[in-house]
Amino acid sequence: MTDNAQRTDANKESDFFFALGTSNRFTMPGHVLGLRLKYQDYSNENPNDVLSYGISDEMKCLGDKTCEFEFKGQEYVYGEPATTDYSFTNYALAGAVTKTQGLKRNMDLDLTAAAEVRNYPSLNRLDTTAYFRATLGYDATTLLYLEANGESGLVISSASEYSLMYFDISGMAEYAVDRNWTMTGELGVKQTVFLNRDLTTETTVTRRNGRTVSLVDTSKETYNALYLSFEGNYTVSLDHTAGIGLRSFKQNSRSGYQDYTENEIIAKWLVTF
Repeated sequence: MTDNAQRTDANKESDFFFALGTSNRFTMPGHVLGLRLKYQDYSNENPNDVLSYGISDEMKCLGDKTCEFEFKGQEYVYGEPATTDYSFTNYALAGAVTKTQGLKRNMDLDLTAAAEVRNYPSLNRLDTTAYFRATLGYDATTLLYLEANGESGLVISSASEYSLMYFDISGMAEYAVDRNWTMTGELGVKQTVFLNRDLTTETTVTRRNGRTVSLVDTSKETYNALYLSFEGNYTVSLDHTAGIGLRSFKQNSRSGYQDYTENEIIAKWLVTF
């Protein structure tokens, strides 16, 4: 369930949704092939109904590094919600190179350089993204795993108003309570700066001598987001896991155009085979 299906603070509407998905990895000599599918259906907001998919190939490359290539996309079934800059049908081709470095006992650092080309057919828009990500994982104890993530990227779009830079930092903790229960929490912040969206503010100031002066300030449109989640998973058997989670996302924009808060409650059942 979400409390803001339209992702706007101006007209918040709650809605129930159901998601069904599969994520598979197939190992063969020299390659690990991936296939994922997910369909998410909303009870009332039908334009949000979306089919997500991805086909990937992972392999060793450039010595001790790992390369991954993926074709992925999102297909909105009943039109496009257009509630955010990205909620449109799109297709992408992505490639990434990752190097894993063992820093010390129980601590690993993954460094990833990646690029992506994404097409939004209905907007006649093509986004080219290059980004760098660092992930530091630490097994603090046999029961507690900690992870820190940092990512920075540049997007150059054929529709210049979508060209941007972004910075994303998050931390995650996973704790095994007992043989069956595992608790996971994540907290992150993200800033997005649009390169070609200029905001102009004019302020009128009256001097002591009675003279009126107009001060003009120009700045870039910026989105600042805070996201957090908490999830509890219970291992029912070797093949079945039940879970419940809470997610929250809050975004503020300098212009006020993309201000919204969304909270979700999710119950899930995972089958492994």
